[in-house]
Amino acid sequence: MKDKIKKLIFNASLTDEEFHSIENDIAQSNMQNIKIFSAVAFVFLFVMFILSFAVDGIASRRWLYFTAAVFDAAAGLLSEVFFNKWKMTATISMYIFISVLFAFGIVLGATINTDQLAVTFIAILLTGPMLFVDRPVRMIPIIYISVVVFILTAINHKSGEALDGDIVDSIVFGTISVIISTYMMCVKCKENLYEKKAVILSETDQIGRASCRERV
Repeated sequence: MKDKIKKLIFNASLTDEEFHSIENDIAQSNMQNIKIFSAVAFVFLFVMFILSFAVDGIASRRWLYFTAAVFDAAAGLLSEVFFNKWKMTATISMYIFISVLFAFGIVLGATINTDQLAVTFIAILLTGPMLFVDRPVRMIPIIYISVVVFILTAINHKSGEALDGDIVDSIVFGTISVIISTYMMCVKCKENLYEKKAVILSETDQIGRASCRERV
């Protein structure tokens, strides 16, 4: 049982050899996703930043939109510029992007909308970790750290039913996020492994046929 849990947490239910065989494929996939999601997030945040000059209701969030947009753009550019030189750049960029999303949700839900439930943070908590693929042992701590930081921040800025609801929601949905994201990572890693094996079998088959033709 312990070996299965260790295998699940460290290698998404794959063996060390199997996970190492698909690491480059995972890095390539994460890089593409970072490009797409960081671009989408940047456009959204930049538009909100512009709108904050015209809409008084969101003027107080202007600095938040601008800061998040800058860091999202930095994550995308970092992966784009240095990925070919260092594959680990994709992982670093991925966690910068996810951390920015979490920080955005924490600040918005715990310090700005103090009289409302932190719906944005909960939404990010559930969806953010599933945008990419990595070892659960690296993703799980990020999720729980963000939950702890959110709760501590909310305690300092909120009170009453909004605070109670946020604490319960963040713990419950944080745990759900860990379970779902770990499951999805296992599924995606296995898909990558099966695709790689299929490619290898196809190439082996083609080589075998070519060898038979040469003999004939």
